[in-house]
Amino acid sequence: MDDLNKIKKIYDLSYKKYDKIVDKYWHFNRNLILKYLKKNKKIIELGIGTGLNIPFYPTGSKITGIDLSKEMLKKAEIKALKRKDIKLSIILGSISNLIKRIKINQFDYAILTWYLSVTPKLKEDITQLKRVTTDKILIVDHSKNNPNFIQKVLGKLTYLISHYNPYIDLEQIFKENQFKIKKIYLGKFGRFIKNDTFLFILTPFKIKSK
Repeated sequence: MDDLNKIKKIYDLSYKKYDKIVDKYWHFNRNLILKYLKKNKKIIELGIGTGLNIPFYPTGSKITGIDLSKEMLKKAEIKALKRKDIKLSIILGSISNLIKRIKINQFDYAILTWYLSVTPKLKEDITQLKRVTTDKILIVDHSKNNPNFIQKVLGKLTYLISHYNPYIDLEQIFKENQFKIKKIYLGKFGRFIKNDTFLFILTPFKIKSK
């Protein structure tokens, strides 16, 4: 079984308790994201999961949510039904493969919460986000500046066991992609080991359509 199918299995099995688990171990003030979003904009959310960000989207938001887990997406749709002032379109499948098919500059904003530490194609996904987003990319995730040898080994072991790596130097990867970066420290979050968590606000340089 490859990484993608293992990740899918994990979330298909945990969808019933997912919201409670996240609220207990990875809770943050999601209004921090809201302050960077304007009304009536097009938004893509990678790894939308059960739709925990849906209650916080501004009025008039047109959201495209992509996720690997059908069970997770069902819960996201239920949350969206409570919001008559937004529109949610969901896409089931491999996020890394699907985002490649999206045309350039299709979205004003991109939202990712706890996605980059899970995806097996981190750098490819960031490159694609830069291509399809015109305004801001908002990311909440673990990040470790200049991880040492032990942390790098721990990250690989954690990914093999639980399919997430909290020791990736996300800021360095963002710099390599020439983003303008604003970083807000949220605290140490985690279930068994608590790790540094940040909100990154990335502004990509716009790519002109041909």
